Amino acid sequence: MRKSNKTTRYSIGLVLVAGIATCMSAAAKDGKPVPSPLHLTYLVGEEPVTLVNGVSDVVKRGPRSVERTYMLGLPVYGDLDGDGDKDAVVVLVHESDGMEFFHLAAALRGRHGFIGGEAMLLGARISQPVVTLQGDGIRVDFRAHHEDESPDGPPTWKRSLQLTLRGLSLHEPPH
Repeated sequence: MRKSNKTTRYSIGLVLVAGIATCMSAAAKDGKPVPSPLHLTYLVGEEPVTLVNGVSDVVKRGPRSVERTYMLGLPVYGDLDGDGDKDAVVVLVHESDGMEFFHLAAALRGRHGFIGGEAMLLGARISQPVVTLQGDGIRVDFRAHHEDESPDGPPTWKRSLQLTLRGLSLHEPPH
């Protein structure tokens, strides 16, 4: 009976080791971890925000005790910095004081995985942004409220921004 008990423990141990090795190899490329843009720290409104599975909940004091930041949709992948790696652009929504603020951020792939960048504010009360990568630039299309338009209705002003990457930040090029 002892022999079969040892055999059972040995078999369970092999299954566990094999499972862990499979998970590690699925999450690694060339032996290095490759985290996802869903699990990074971005700078949103001058505050570091760390996403776990694309979401961050921060407990604050006051009437609205939780501020939430989440990734809207999936990252858009492409080479943003010209190094041949697939970087990513993500849309982040920051909920604070009953408002939703839409941001755009870059996640650059480095030697040890992705690095989250500084989020650029697109606006509040806008339509869902559509991001496309064009050559070495980023295009984002959305609708916003024009200054003479009531913020109570749906946004109707078509906005299209051409952005470039400088360091870890997205910027509109000077005209």
